[in-house]
Amino acid sequence: MIALCDAMVQSDQFAGAVEAQVLAPLRAAVMTKRNRVAAETAATRVDFYTLVRGRADDDGCRIARGFVDKVLSAQSPSGP
Repeated sequence: MIALCDAMVQSDQFAGAVEAQVLAPLRAAVMTKRNRVAAETAATRVDFYTLVRGRADDDGCRIARGFVDKVLSAQSPSGP
């Protein structure tokens, strides 16, 4: 079937018909499926955040500790 379509596309007489009746619907179906899969994937996407462990003088560690302290103090009824 593919060989037949390929031969017909190379013909001036049938190229337009193959494009309109075979290739365009197939292209639309592929794009519809890609968009559906992309939407499903986006709907289930999860962002993960990583807290960094390290030395006390490490800037990333201080930032992470500050964030954790804020979260813990917000959850604690009496504060830090």
